[in-house]
Amino acid sequence: MLVATGVVVALHVLRPELDPLSHRLSDYANGDHGWLMAIVFGVTAAAILVLAPIVASSGHTAPRRRAIRIALAVAAMGLAAAGAFRTGPREAGVLSDQLHGLTSSAAAIAVVVGAVASGRRAIAAPAVALLVTSPLLHRTAVAGLDQRLLWALVSAWLLTSAPWRDRISGSSAAAPTMVP
Repeated sequence: MLVATGVVVALHVLRPELDPLSHRLSDYANGDHGWLMAIVFGVTAAAILVLAPIVASSGHTAPRRRAIRIALAVAAMGLAAAGAFRTGPREAGVLSDQLHGLTSSAAAIAVVVGAVASGRRAIAAPAVALLVTSPLLHRTAVAGLDQRLLWALVSAWLLTSAPWRDRISGSSAAAPTMVP
């Protein structure tokens, strides 16, 4: 997740003509540096798959843990597919643009479903609000801001879920290892 964030920051420097407030992250998939955004999609998908069992363990019940695992697997598949399809009908073609939009939307919805299933209301409530407003703001001057806030929020949730679980259970002991 941190590598993907670093690459996105680099893309902001490499593509200063794209205003981060109004341009969605997928817009960086076009142009000379588009391959970097494809890497971001792939690395984020892989990170979500790796984090899924850890994040799912923070669910309070078996059905919640299962829902989190499934939601994160769907999110990872959606992100991987979104990385395979370029965006922008003029730049990539109508079909590629539509497939990119569909797969990236599925990823965003799935990761928010996972956040909701986790029971962390401080993350889930704003994530739902940002997800709901995202299509409404899609072609506005703040479309990029809304999307960046959503992904920053769910990234924070993914990266902090294991410590959150330890605080809830009161456990401060290190996780058991295979080595004596």
